[in-house]
Formats: sequence, structure tokens, C-alpha cells
Amino acid sequence: MVQRIKRKVQEMLDRKQVSMAMIYDRNGHVLWCHGREINGHSIDEASGFCRTAVEESLKYGTSICRETVSGYTSLKGIRNADDSEGFGSVMIQPLDSSYFFYVDSGPKKEFSVEDRRAFQVIFEIMDEVVEHIRQSQRGVGGITGESPVIKDLRDQVLRFAVEDEPILLTGETGVGKNHVAKLIHRYSGRRGPFVVAHTPAIPEQLFERELFGHCRGAFTDARSDRQGLVAGARGGTLFLDEITEVPVSFQAKLLRFIESGNFRPLGEVQEKQSDVRVISATNRDVLRLVTEGRFREDLYYRIQVLQIGIPPLRERPQDIRHLVNTHQHFLKGKELAPGFWDVMLRHDWPGNIRELVTVLKRAGILLQSPINAEGIRLVIDHGCVRDKPVAADNCRVKTAWRRLDEGETFWEAVRKPFLERELNRPEVIEVIERALRLSRGRYRNILELFNLSAEEYKRFMNFVHQHRLRPTA
Repeated sequence: MVQRIKRKVQEMLDRKQVSMAMIYDRNGHVLWCHGREINGHSIDEASGFCRTAVEESLKYGTSICRETVSGYTSLKGIRNADDSEGFGSVMIQPLDSSYFFYVDSGPKKEFSVEDRRAFQVIFEIMDEVVEHIRQSQRGVGGITGESPVIKDLRDQVLRFAVEDEPILLTGETGVGKNHVAKLIHRYSGRRGPFVVAHTPAIPEQLFERELFGHCRGAFTDARSDRQGLVAGARGGTLFLDEITEVPVSFQAKLLRFIESGNFRPLGEVQEKQSDVRVISATNRDVLRLVTEGRFREDLYYRIQVLQIGIPPLRERPQDIRHLVNTHQHFLKGKELAPGFWDVMLRHDWPGNIRELVTVLKRAGILLQSPINAEGIRLVIDHGCVRDKPVAADNCRVKTAWRRLDEGETFWEAVRKPFLERELNRPEVIEVIERALRLSRGRYRNILELFNLSAEEYKRFMNFVHQHRLRPTA
């Protein structure tokens, strides 16, 4: 809906009914602008709009409709480059008391009666859309919690959703960066798909091919044209997960694509254009990587035009109850004893929301009702690799469990390192043996711990038998 409204305003701009339109928030940040250039990202620094009307809207929070506006000055004494020209018409409408929608007709003519009516309808629809998004953010599938930092996060998601600039999401592993990226895409109203590029899983030599695609004959096995992730995300959002894992050798091409929207499939002569909104995410210190020469400085500043820092769960313990209630279906209807909450609230959740959800899943499988303090503590302690004493020669087992707790599958965290001889046979047996202890000796139950589906049970058991990985009694 937001995207359709923006397109409607752009159509009116193209027909010269509107000279400039923008959306700004109560702090004076310009979130979206179309039409005349306003030369800035905030009301204080920008020019090229009716400053007196905008500042009045910020001061009083009321709607404004003016005709033949000229000869005004800034309430803060800042000169406006367009003061001498004036405007035929200016309309401003508050949206949900947090945002403002501004349109003007430029210096030449006023809005017609039909124009004003059309904009009033658009304003009313936009106000309802913003309120609907606010309500959905608090429900299942939104951003769970009522802490001040989460309320600020909801506001940022809503503000940035209407923007088209790149966004960088930062935060520890498991805080929900992927989920926030999906929400931004959903609220933006973009008609295209949400496409994920999980950069750590792409080999360096295949990066260009995976993102930009290739044409027939580009290399030996290229028997047909293949669309890349960028083309697949046309009209939607491309999510670059773990952006810092993009090879330095490809970063210049990625920068050019983000800046221009142009890309060239491998083996293609002509460039292609793609309307894609780029969202990136990382759990690393990007500025440190820039200093070390492992990430391009110009690319960093391009991907973080807008930035959202997602707080770890330990910084918002008041949200733990909300999160448990939201994901309570993983407990399979089991009741909670009073001591349950004391344990959950005392744990600092190094794996954040991902760890909490994993604990609930395990508790639903392994524990009896009601779930008491001793039971949930056992599940947390067995799952939290960080707290378990591990011998120095078993650090690779610890790494495997950490990767499993972070959401990787058994195939990624255990099988692949084993086949590449990074894990030896006794270490893999130790991983499986520990999982069996947590699952009361039932192989089917350890599928959940290894992030595998029920359909993968046969494949898993074949792997265990083939490589003689079954623990002895």
C-alpha cells in the first residue's frame, strides 16, 4: 500500500500537478522525497520547501493547507533558498502523530479543488496504513517486546520502510536481523520478492555469477542463461546477509551496482537495470574491517545510509516474558512451574532470540509438564556451549555445538567439517553422543537439536552407519 501511494504521488508529479512531495518524522528527518531536489536529509539542513509550514507542523502537529505562500522566513532564522519564489499551494498532513506527508505545487500555480480532494484521500489512507503497521508490529510475526529499545526499533523499522536508501542492520548473532529485514520489506509495499544472499555460503569465485547471473557460453558448463539473485529480486528487496563476508575482489562491483542499479551478467555485453532495495546485515565491527583493509570504505558508507542497531536480549530482559509467550507453541501445551521464570530471567542469553527459541523447542521435546526450574536449567546448560567446561583438545566439538546453536544444520556444522577432515571421527561421535543424552537416547529426537527435518532422518542414519559414528553403549 505504501509503495502504491508513492507511485500515485509520482504519477501526479509527472503530470506536473505536484512539484515536490516528501515524508518526514517528528524529529525532522526526511525519510522520502520525490520531485525537486531538497539538498539534505533533515529539515534543519535542507532547503527547497516551505520551511515555515514544515516547522509549524512540527511545532503544533496539525495539518496545513495554504495557497499562494510567499515571503516567509524560517522560525529558526535559517534562510530558505526558495523564499523569493513562494509556492502556489502547500499541504501537510500528520500521519499517526509521528510522521508528516508534505506536498506543494511549486511557484507557478495552485492545486485545483480535485487535487486537494485527491491528496486528502491519500493522506487518510496513508494514516490508516501507518496505524495498521503499528498494530501488526506488536502481534505475532512483528517485533515482540515492550522495552524502550524495542519501541524505538519499531519506530525505526516503520520510518525506514518508506525509504528507498540502503539499510545496514547490525547486532549479535541471533538477535533477529533477518526477521527485521523481512519486516522492512513487507511494510515497504514493494511488489517484488524478498531475496536472501547468504554470503558466507557463496564461494569467492562464484560471487559474481550468483549475484548477477550468467549467459549461455559464459564458461564451459554454461549451457543456458541463468538469472542471478539481483535479477530475481527485481521490484523487491535483496538482503545481503553477513555483508562483511563479501570478498574484497567483488566489493567494487557490488558498490557500483548499489550506487547505479546497473549490473552485467557474466558473459553479457550489455548492462541491465534492476529496481532493487538493498538491505545488509552483519554481526561484526565493520569499521575495524575497513581499518584492516578487509572491507572497502566507500562500500561501507554506501550500505549504511540508514542504519539500525538491534539490541541483544540481555539488554532487554523485560521482553523475555513476551518472547516466551509469543513462542509458547514450541512447549507443546506444557504448563510452567513458578521457578521456570526465575531461571529464564537470570540467564543472559548469549545466543539471543535464536537461543531462546531453541531452548523452548528442546524443552517441549525433552521435559514433562509442568516445566520447573531444574528442568529448564538443565536444557539451558546443555545447550549453552559457552558455559560447559571443554577440554582443550575438544575445542572443535565446542565449535560444532556453537554453530548448531546458531541455527546451522548438522550437514553444515558437523558433516562438512568431518568430510573435510576438520573434525575427526571421535569428535563427531562425541557430538552425537551428547545429543543422545539430551534426547534420552532417541535418534529421532536429536533431529531437532541438529536443525534437521523429520524427512532427513533416513539420510542422517545412513550417514551415521556409513561412517561408523554410532556411539557405543
